[in-house]
Amino acid sequence: MISSPNAAAVEAIVGRESGRHIDVFRHYYERRREAQKPPHHEFANTHSNPEGIAGFTARWGPLIKDRLPNPFNIFSAQGKRWKPDPEVFWFSIDTWLEHQSYFRKMLELARSRRVSAKGELAEMFERWSGLELASFEPLKPRIQIQGGRLLPSMQVSGLWESLCLMLWEDLSVSGIRILRCADPNCANYFSTDRPRKKFCSRQHSLRFYKRLWARKNLRGWRAKRRS
Repeated sequence: MISSPNAAAVEAIVGRESGRHIDVFRHYYERRREAQKPPHHEFANTHSNPEGIAGFTARWGPLIKDRLPNPFNIFSAQGKRWKPDPEVFWFSIDTWLEHQSYFRKMLELARSRRVSAKGELAEMFERWSGLELASFEPLKPRIQIQGGRLLPSMQVSGLWESLCLMLWEDLSVSGIRILRCADPNCANYFSTDRPRKKFCSRQHSLRFYKRLWARKNLRGWRAKRRS
């Protein structure tokens, strides 16, 4: 919690850059090929609480950098020592959740079968860069070589833009569907090119059908006892 005498208290995530570069697009292409959860799905499925947001940030870095009062000035106003550090980042939790809610709405429209949903999604995609508080920089496509394989990647100005472009990439590939796991105990977002797939993982499929089988057989067992 950060506050100042002239501003309302703000719940925020404060951290320090590790210095290591995370190529989120490389993870996107690798995980999509290996049927794992890519970064933009992790973002949509992250629990909407400080612990979940902190965990996502520790893994992928800060989503955005807020236009809130400078934390250095705030700490000075409280009589605390704060040495300015260019590696320190911070953002409000409310702003992070605003971006996540916007992204989830785009996913819901992408998986909808309504004809009007396509137009709504197109409009939201036109506006998504307006949520980014940093300046938008040109895209820089790259190709890396790893283990003799060519790995396409993309250098983007920030993590938020990267996640939105991953969704754009999903939508640009013919046959890719955006779904939510049919297991009610999960309901996570995922994408697939398999026409009959309903679950985000084999484990969740087995868990769902085991419960279904147990309920069905339990009803039969109770019916026999009553007869």
